[in-house]
Amino acid sequence: MVEVTSANMGNCHFSGPGAGRFPTANSVINDLVMLARGEPDTPFPLEVERRIVSEIQGLFYVRFIIKDGVGIVRVIGELAEKNGISIYSILQTPVKDVQRVPFVMTTEPTTLTQVKE
Repeated sequence: MVEVTSANMGNCHFSGPGAGRFPTANSVINDLVMLARGEPDTPFPLEVERRIVSEIQGLFYVRFIIKDGVGIVRVIGELAEKNGISIYSILQTPVKDVQRVPFVMTTEPTTLTQVKE
């Protein structure tokens, strides 16, 4: 059992089977290698400056709820082109309610900023 004390939660108790022998052995070996190299013994030192990156790049799944009509694919394509996004695929489910049609676009690799625009 592990007890963690914090200002926000007071005392918390955690119990369970643990990580298991292989994950635990891997962590122990990594710690020993780190110490043998003379690296700091604090895995997450507070005094080290961290750079936070808010931009990510990847493939995106974008879901729209649209009103059915002519030219939807053209409009989506124009918006994607305007923002430098290459479309990988488009999926529209059969229309049950013309006011609320689920429509999905997946992208080629792009950035989150481009998708949000």
